[in-house]
Amino acid sequence: MTLQRTESLAPTPPSPLTLWEPMRSQEPPDALTLALESLPQLRERLPDLLNLELLESPGRFVLLLNKLIQLNLESDPLLASLAFGFPDALQLPSDDPSCATAMGLLQRLQHLNLPDIPRNEQQAQLMMRMIMALVNEQQLLAGLLAIQLERLEQHSCARKDDSEDVAWTSLHVFAPLAARLGIFWIKAELEDLAFRLLAPNTYQELKKLVASKRDERARKVEELTKSLQNLLEPCGLTPEIQGRYKRFYSIHEKLRKVNHDFERIQDLIGFRLLLSNVDECYAALGYIHEQWPPRKDRIKDYIAQPKPNGYQSLHTTIELPDGESVEVQIRTYEMHFLAEFGIAAHWRYKEQLRRDSNAQDSQQPPEPPQVGFFPDSLFTVTPNGDIIELPNKATALDFAYAVHTEVGSRTTGVKINDVIAKLDSPLQTGDRVTVLTSAKQVPNKEWLGFAATHRARSKIRHALREQQREQFRKQGWERLEQEFRASGLNLNRMVKESRLEQECLQHRNQTFEHVLFCLGENSIRASTVLGWFVSSQEATVLEELVPETKPQAPRIETGKTVLVDGLEQVPIRIARCCTPTASDPIQGYLAEGGLVSVHHPDCEALHHLNPDRQVPVHWG
Repeated sequence: MTLQRTESLAPTPPSPLTLWEPMRSQEPPDALTLALESLPQLRERLPDLLNLELLESPGRFVLLLNKLIQLNLESDPLLASLAFGFPDALQLPSDDPSCATAMGLLQRLQHLNLPDIPRNEQQAQLMMRMIMALVNEQQLLAGLLAIQLERLEQHSCARKDDSEDVAWTSLHVFAPLAARLGIFWIKAELEDLAFRLLAPNTYQELKKLVASKRDERARKVEELTKSLQNLLEPCGLTPEIQGRYKRFYSIHEKLRKVNHDFERIQDLIGFRLLLSNVDECYAALGYIHEQWPPRKDRIKDYIAQPKPNGYQSLHTTIELPDGESVEVQIRTYEMHFLAEFGIAAHWRYKEQLRRDSNAQDSQQPPEPPQVGFFPDSLFTVTPNGDIIELPNKATALDFAYAVHTEVGSRTTGVKINDVIAKLDSPLQTGDRVTVLTSAKQVPNKEWLGFAATHRARSKIRHALREQQREQFRKQGWERLEQEFRASGLNLNRMVKESRLEQECLQHRNQTFEHVLFCLGENSIRASTVLGWFVSSQEATVLEELVPETKPQAPRIETGKTVLVDGLEQVPIRIARCCTPTASDPIQGYLAEGGLVSVHHPDCEALHHLNPDRQVPVHWG
C-alpha cells in the first residue's frame, strides 16, 4: 500500500509517461525523442512531418505532445491535434494516404469558427454543445481540451490582453466539456488556472488560508492513511490509498455556499482507494462505515448507476471523532483510469490490459460509454457571435425566426458565411448567418413549405391569420358603414363615442374589432348589428335625422302624463325629433333598458325604427 499525497488532482496514469520535468530540461529534439519512445506508431512519422525550425516555442510543442500522450490518444487524433495547435510547424500532406484520416480530423478542428468569448453562461453552454457537434469525435475533443489547457497555461505564465477572455471561456466552456467527457484532471487544471487569472486577489487570499492549515492537513492525511491501512489489511484488502487536497477552485465554490466562512469548510482533504475489483470496493465501503459513521445524504453509488459520461466510483463522507468530515472515493483501477482520462482513452486501456495479461481473446474491446453529439441539432452563429441551436434540416428562415419574430417576418434573404442565399437554404453546424430584412416584407404561405421549426411555422401561421383578419376587418367595416349610411347613421361618430363597443359586448360578449372580423367572414350580418344598435340607441338615430340646431326636447306639460298600455311605472321621454304636445296624437317606442320614447305617429324618425317595438300610449 502506498500513499500519494499531492496538492492537485494531477493524474497518475498506468502508463510510463512522467516526462514533465525531464522535458523542461532537455533540448526540444531530445525531449521529442523521449516523448516518442512511448509512441511507436508515430516514431517514424512525426519527425518527417515536423519542421523544428518553424517552431516559435519548441518547449510548448513538447508540453502539448506530452498532454496528448497522457490522454492515450491514437496516432491520427494526436497528429490532428498537434497540427491544429502548431499549423506552421506541422503540416499534414494532403497527398499522403497515411495522413488521410488525420487530415480529415484536422479539418473538423479548422471548421471551429467560434466567438472569442460567450456573452453569458447560456451562450457558453451552447458553445460547448456546438464544439461537440462540430468535432463529433471523442478523442479529437480530448485533443482540443489539451490544446486549450496548454493555451491557458501560456496565458497564466505571461498575461496577455485577452487572458481574461481565454480564462472565462476555459472555465465556462472547456472545463464543463472536460467533465462531460470524464477527463477530470484537465477539468481541474482548467478551473484552477482560469480562477487564478479571473480573480487573482481572491486566489491569493485563498491560497494563504489553505497554506495556514497545510501542516494540520498533512498530519491528518498521514493519521487517517494509517487508520485505513490498519482497518483494511487484516480484512485481506490492500488498496492503493491516495490522500488528496481539494483544488482551489473547488474550495472557492464551497465558500460561496457557506457565506465565505473558511472555518465552515471541513472536507479540505479526501481519500481515494483503488482496488482490484468491484467486490473489494463494496467490502471496503462496508468496513469503513463500521469504523466511522457516514453521512446518510452523502453516500453515492456510481458503480451500480454510472454517470452519463461513464464515471464509476463509490462516494461516501465519514464523520471523524473530532467532528470533521472527510470524503472517501472507492473504485477499481480501471474505473480510476476512466475517471482521469475519460471516455476517449477507455478502450485503449482495456486493450492494453489484454496485451499485458496475454489474454487469448479474439473479441473486440467493448465500446466505451458514448457521449451524445447532438445528432438532432445544428448550431449556427449570428454576426454578433451569439450561438443559436436549431433542429437538423433547419433553414435560413428558421434561423431568422429564432433571432426574433419581427426579424423572421421581415426577412427577404440571408448571407451564409458571407454568401447570399435563399430563405429555404439548409443550414449546417458552424454556419455564420446574416439576415437581410425589409419593412415592406410580410410572411406568405409558401414559407410554410420549407420552415422546419415549430416556432417559425407557428409565427408564420399567426402572421397569415393576422393578415386575413385585417382583410376581413376592412371588409366588415365597409359593409357595416354601408348599412349604417343607408339607415342615416354616422358610424365613425358612434365608434368614437364607444357606443358600438358597448353594444357588441352586450350582445355578443365580443369586442367591436372581433365583430368587424366576423362581418368580413360573413359569420355575422351587417343588418343584425344595425338592429342591435338601433334598438338600443334610438336617441342617436333620431339625432341623425334632426338638424343639429334643434332645441332640446321640452318636458311633459304640467298636469299631463303619458300612460303606456299594459305597463306600469315605465320611464317616459318626449322625443325631441317631433316633440308632440298634449293636443297631438302620440305613439310609443320601447327601447333597450325599458325606456319608452313618445313620438308623433307621423314622425319620420319613428319610421326608421323597428315596428315590432312600438307600443300604444295615450295622454292621461
